[in-house]
Amino acid sequence: MRIRVLTAADAADFRALRIRGLREHPEAFGRTPEEVDPVEVIAHQLRVDAGSDMDFTLGALDGEVLVGVAGCHRERARKQRHVAHIWGVYVAPEHRRTGLGRRLVLEAIARARTWPDLEWLRLDVTTVNEGARALYVSCGFRPVAIKPSSLRIGERHYDEELMALDLRPSRPVDVAAAYDEWAETYDRDANRTRDLAAATLRQSGLDLGGRDVLEIGCGTGRNTEWLVEQGARVTALDFSAGMLRRAQARLGSAPVRFVKHDVRAAWPLVAGSVDCVIAALVLEHVEDVAAFFEECGRVVRVGGEVWLAELHPIRQLQGGGAEFTRPRTEERVRVAAFLHDVAEYVSAGIRVGFTLREMGESRDPGAGRFVAPQLLWLRFRRAAIA
Repeated sequence: MRIRVLTAADAADFRALRIRGLREHPEAFGRTPEEVDPVEVIAHQLRVDAGSDMDFTLGALDGEVLVGVAGCHRERARKQRHVAHIWGVYVAPEHRRTGLGRRLVLEAIARARTWPDLEWLRLDVTTVNEGARALYVSCGFRPVAIKPSSLRIGERHYDEELMALDLRPSRPVDVAAAYDEWAETYDRDANRTRDLAAATLRQSGLDLGGRDVLEIGCGTGRNTEWLVEQGARVTALDFSAGMLRRAQARLGSAPVRFVKHDVRAAWPLVAGSVDCVIAALVLEHVEDVAAFFEECGRVVRVGGEVWLAELHPIRQLQGGGAEFTRPRTEERVRVAAFLHDVAEYVSAGIRVGFTLREMGESRDPGAGRFVAPQLLWLRFRRAAIA
């Protein structure tokens, strides 16, 4: 399945698919089939759009068959050029539930980001179209306002919801300060990456009973609690005092050693004292991955393991990252992060004497193969010294 910008040669196919969508879902679009422009007009517009920073129309092709579309239009008035609109998103029914709609929207977002001085993407979705609304939310759009009675079909009126995506680069906040602030709402906030990392750890098959486990970046103790339940003797490190307070309250009298410590500094453990190091969603906030593995090599016993789960670098390249909303101001806060290639993790582990036992990529439940993985996970074993 390919996604590309449509050209004048695609005008007839685009028109046919557009009319199909308007007929199948009249409540989802503002036009009727009779109002679709002729092929010649569409072809002319696609020629004008080519190479501009004002408009594009994306198409998803199964072989040579157009099966999905999404458009983007930028406001032309000088005072409004910082805003663009996603329009006309449609995937043929036989290609739904494959992640194609999400691929189209994410590609539209990525392409729009290349336009100079563009700050906002907006779109309208009818309030009855719950599937489309969920798709847009998953791509980062947030509800702004309800537009009552935007569409009328016969005697029935439909409200539309205005949704917006802020493209302005946020100023990354210091990691410790950000997590101190986030601790208040971390467990309540919807967070697919956090939940997927927790589920992946629980399915890892790690033998933890009676073993000395070092958890790096324990946060509020969600995974710490599970590690204790597996019978592990846990030392839990985090450099956010706010997160540690939440973790200690969660674990209560459980036999866990909590330590406030910056993982970028030498770890407060003696050499060869750990059977397993576990770190979930930590290394995106650490610039020097090699230093992390050097400490793993120092503290992990021969035959011991390291298990990591990180936001997939593809997701980072698509603009993903750890962020939260300040509850009092509704301001989005992006936590400072670094991009690491898969090879960077693997090579850093091998250089200090680990072998890579397993590596995997995890997607959200129900996500199709064409959706970028949400999570990268790796499992290393400390080899015997020759």
